[in-house]
Amino acid sequence: MKLYIFTLDHLSTVQKGIQAAHAVAELMNDDLHPKWDEIVLDWATNHKTIIMLQGGNYTRLAELHDNALAAEQTVFPAAAFREDIDTLGGLLTTVAVLCPFDLPIDISKFAAMPLASQEVFKMLSGKKVTQ
Repeated sequence: MKLYIFTLDHLSTVQKGIQAAHAVAELMNDDLHPKWDEIVLDWATNHKTIIMLQGGNYTRLAELHDNALAAEQTVFPAAAFREDIDTLGGLLTTVAVLCPFDLPIDISKFAAMPLASQEVFKMLSGKKVTQ
């Protein structure tokens, strides 16, 4: 079980790490759909693996966010982080997707790909959840 975190390309490496921490906090938030509580707790207790990927520009990250919200209802837990309205106008910076099954891909190929989010979601679309 791995947590995939997609960050806005325009952030520095340090900023991406900080935004990832914010996204983990959002994922752990009690406001998520209750059906995911057990899976999120299992990840936090037993797995803790985080894969950082480029989320692309704002438009691509927003598309990923919309797809993650739709999938969060049926396939896997997802969360996002936006900066506050006073600091960066509510800018979406990070999307986190907890995948309760292993993806049949070589993640290292996606590390430098701006379209990683689309490729991962394409692969997730036909995959059944198994534990």
